[in-house]
Amino acid sequence: MPATPYHFLPHSAIALAFNRFIDWPTFLLANIFIDIQPLLVLTGVMGGPLHGLTHTYLFGAFIGAMAGICSYPFLPIYTRLFNALRFPYVTNFQKMVLSGILGVWLHILTDSPIYRDITPFYPSTANPLYGLLNYHQMSQICLLFIPVAVLLYYRIAKKNSEKK
Repeated sequence: MPATPYHFLPHSAIALAFNRFIDWPTFLLANIFIDIQPLLVLTGVMGGPLHGLTHTYLFGAFIGAMAGICSYPFLPIYTRLFNALRFPYVTNFQKMVLSGILGVWLHILTDSPIYRDITPFYPSTANPLYGLLNYHQMSQICLLFIPVAVLLYYRIAKKNSEKK
């Protein structure tokens, strides 16, 4: 989806639900990394298909790993931010890299049903997910995750506050 914020809603809910295993900021940062190439195509800076190789699981793994590596230096900032938000934040380099990969793969999974030009299983040119949902339906599903993410965050923050 060109409007990456749509991805933040379901991804936040998933990262919160599995926060012991997923680094939330890296998981979300991966959504920005993967949409750089489509943004460059949309703005005319580069040519080619809208999504191209960035929206394949193979190359997406590399992009996600890079998101994790690039996120790692910000670990002290993330830690202070999450402590201020009363959110338990425990991570490490491996968790950040894995979170980047998983974030990109979930992004591809979310985009695959609505974009014909995505070939998620490259080198195969097939997209067996295309057409399962339309853009409007996917947008509605993503918006449904707002209360889920808010409730999960509240529950985790409240639980963390009670421990202190």
